[in-house]
Amino acid sequence: MITKRQGIVVWIKHPKYVKRLRRYGHLIYASRKLKYVLIYVNQEELEEVTEQINRLNFVKRIDLSHKPFVDTVYQKKSPIIEEETDYEIKAFTKKLKLISFSFLFIMWWNQAMLVI
Repeated sequence: MITKRQGIVVWIKHPKYVKRLRRYGHLIYASRKLKYVLIYVNQEELEEVTEQINRLNFVKRIDLSHKPFVDTVYQKKSPIIEEETDYEIKAFTKKLKLISFSFLFIMWWNQAMLVI
């Protein structure tokens, strides 16, 4: 059976306190430069663990991950929208080709006039 877990980002004052945070959950990552630790905790124990961690004197603040609450089921675009965007892209490329061709013609014409 899969247990629901949630990530906690704990901002600490000094990296030497990382070892003390291991007992509160599954330590995933610790950044020494930015001074934060990523810990995964069971969602049932989340409130208790955050209160315990917040009481520690070396903790600056705690941020909770929003990943369990984000909907990960995505919908496909409708075929009508895809056709409209394809038409717009084709029209834009035609205009771009016309502009680049006219620019090249003007450049050629200026050089031809300098030669004469």
